[in-house]
Amino acid sequence: MWPLLLRWRRRGENRSLAKIKTMFNLRTAFIKFLGLGLGIGLGLGVCFLFWAWYAASPKLPKPWDTKSLTAEFEGVRTTGEKNQLVFYYALSNNTDFDYRISSESQVSISAKQTGYPSLVEAPELFKPKIPFFLPARQKMRFDIHVPHSTPIEEPSLQASKEELDKYRAALKAYLNDVLNTRLDGFVLFDPAKRYQVIFPPGWKSK
Repeated sequence: MWPLLLRWRRRGENRSLAKIKTMFNLRTAFIKFLGLGLGIGLGLGVCFLFWAWYAASPKLPKPWDTKSLTAEFEGVRTTGEKNQLVFYYALSNNTDFDYRISSESQVSISAKQTGYPSLVEAPELFKPKIPFFLPARQKMRFDIHVPHSTPIEEPSLQASKEELDKYRAALKAYLNDVLNTRLDGFVLFDPAKRYQVIFPPGWKSK
């Protein structure tokens, strides 16, 4: 009888030890999972704070793009009652997308000074023809109107070749004497697209 009681007692102790061991393992697993969850939450919180800081920090603008639009000088003439200057260029769209100028506020045009690296912004003086539309991979005439009065009057449509040659010679002499020492071309900026278009002083070699 006594040995049987001892066996039952040992079985009870073994079961108690097994229950304690199981509870201990569950507790250990719970603590591990809790620590893992806290670690993941902390990591996600740090990542979110870093993302929020990065999103709120100021971004550096893209460099100015001088290749998408390029300009070639075609000529210059006078127009209107005050014989003001109009420089006209062939503007090329080298991209696969159409380009539009819908308002004067979309772009700014500055003058390049001869012998100086700085630009002179004068939106009230340099006015392009607006609206302007340039299809992708196409070339279009682009006029820059400079309200600078000259003594050289543009000949009529019925002018002879001799009159036209005389007009061109007088205009070239005027540009050489008055503007060449001050004006070295124009630069157009489109801040939204980051386009920079350089209009060379082609009249100096004409």
